[in-house]
Amino acid sequence: MRRYTGKAWTMISPRSLMALAAIPLLLTGWACCGLPRAGAPALAPSVLVVTDWPGATVEEVESSLAVPLEASVNGLAGLASVRSTCVEGRHSMEVQFEATASEPLASVLGVIQGTQGALPDSAGTPRVGGGGAEHRRAARIVVTGDAMLEHLGSSASVLEKELYRVTGVERVEVVGRLHNRVLIQVDADRATAYQLDVDAVEGALTHANVSLPGDSQLMVAGGGDTPWDELERAVIRVIDGEPVTLGDVARIELSYADRDRVVTFDGQPAVLLEVFHADGMDVSTVAAAVAQEVDRQSSLLPPHMRARVLDEGDPELTTMVTRPGGELSDWPALLAAIEEAGQTLGCKQSLAVMGARRFEGGPPFIDPNTATVSLWWEDAIPEGARVQIEEGAIAPVPMIAGQVVHPDAARMRFEIMGEDLESLERTAADVAAALSGSNAVRSLKPRPAPSKPDIMVRPDREALARFGLTTAAVSRAMVVALHGIEIGDVAVGDERVPLVLRWGTHATGTVEDLRRVTVASPDGSALIPLTAIADLEMVEMPAMIHRVNGYRTVCVGVELVDGKSATRRAAIESLSELQLPAGVSFQAVDVE
Repeated sequence: MRRYTGKAWTMISPRSLMALAAIPLLLTGWACCGLPRAGAPALAPSVLVVTDWPGATVEEVESSLAVPLEASVNGLAGLASVRSTCVEGRHSMEVQFEATASEPLASVLGVIQGTQGALPDSAGTPRVGGGGAEHRRAARIVVTGDAMLEHLGSSASVLEKELYRVTGVERVEVVGRLHNRVLIQVDADRATAYQLDVDAVEGALTHANVSLPGDSQLMVAGGGDTPWDELERAVIRVIDGEPVTLGDVARIELSYADRDRVVTFDGQPAVLLEVFHADGMDVSTVAAAVAQEVDRQSSLLPPHMRARVLDEGDPELTTMVTRPGGELSDWPALLAAIEEAGQTLGCKQSLAVMGARRFEGGPPFIDPNTATVSLWWEDAIPEGARVQIEEGAIAPVPMIAGQVVHPDAARMRFEIMGEDLESLERTAADVAAALSGSNAVRSLKPRPAPSKPDIMVRPDREALARFGLTTAAVSRAMVVALHGIEIGDVAVGDERVPLVLRWGTHATGTVEDLRRVTVASPDGSALIPLTAIADLEMVEMPAMIHRVNGYRTVCVGVELVDGKSATRRAAIESLSELQLPAGVSFQAVDVE
């Protein structure tokens, strides 16, 4: 598999597909090994700005969201640093101020509002709030037991509602539960026989009133209460006086949406609730009130199910493992091996989260290619536990990069900043080599910038013109074929769930499957194979882009032998002879 250089081609991601016309693309990468502790206090005021742009690629997020939003806050009084994380469909920016800055939240809000008009029309409104929310976690709770995941999720939802009633609780994040959706799986061949394309089906279903055979109608859009199992009667087109219904060309099913986060506790399926307290509230008071509510709710659960607050104060060893381009199905065996290693060492409980939240020199983000396993002991972490887990459970697994972080370790992060990805990666390798020879460094975990397999699509402009197609039409066809598009919501019992339209059955995202994708001609009379209008190839692409003060950044993390100032200085001085390429710089950052 080749590595993408960012030149000549247009990228279409199997998980995030946008119009092909948006070229050339910007490209960078991000590799970081330091793992800051979520409980570390914020040392200075910070403001977090989060902007969603559904379907946008990492590079589009960088060029169209990160760059203008970063520029808008430059020059604010008391500004200390600006750190951005770009992932598919989302940009997060942490604006850090000096401790003496006056009203940082108001100043950021003012400039962000003025920048809204420069952002893409399809991007969401930037959400601006006080930073440090991730440092205000009051408790973590697991709902687990010998039960189906959907039942665990239902119990977790009840607990979530009750926790919001606890004084001082600002937010509850629920991780790992299932979410319903109604999937309309269109048979492409049958739809073509009726001369139907995606737009015709979507257009018929997104009207407020959908016609039925006879004179009645269904309410689909506009908050109607149409039951999902009535959708098959919706009339899509009338041919020779006979109605063509959705049931004639599609299968409609109630299913669960794809998950990007999975939780296990002591090897059993679980749902995790992370509870965050409001700014200014005493964390111990909120934590005690949360624990009391969990005890009350636990008594109402079925006998085979339990809810418990994790013992945050006990010695904890955290393992982070990354599998670039991995799938959720790849994780269970590896995580079970890590948990088994911990049990051999006498740990009392373990928590695994696939699709982990990461804090790597910037705003937090969810990385679907990364998992964390936390192991707790009653008294102390056994000597050599980290090495035994790394060498016994992680090292034997191919394509896995792993790091075990001791809670008491002193850590630093070296941020290498510049513009050219290849230059940054070479410099990061040189930095890692120099640090490895320092007596101040206990362990070093350099690894390449996180990447994942993506599909490169090279459109044939002449072929597109010959068929009367646009690159946007090709992109849309791939989105609908691979993942489907959300076109509204429908009633399922007492709740409303997303209504997703998918065309054909090509849902795995491999090159071979994409070659079977077809694109409707402008008049809807024919389906044109994707291979007739584009070349496809699987290559490695960056999974995220990290930026510090306007520069793309690659990070090298180290664990020091101790936390003394002299040790930190020694680690930095080990790089004194390093020759940096033009346009590249680095800075050392303590990881608290």
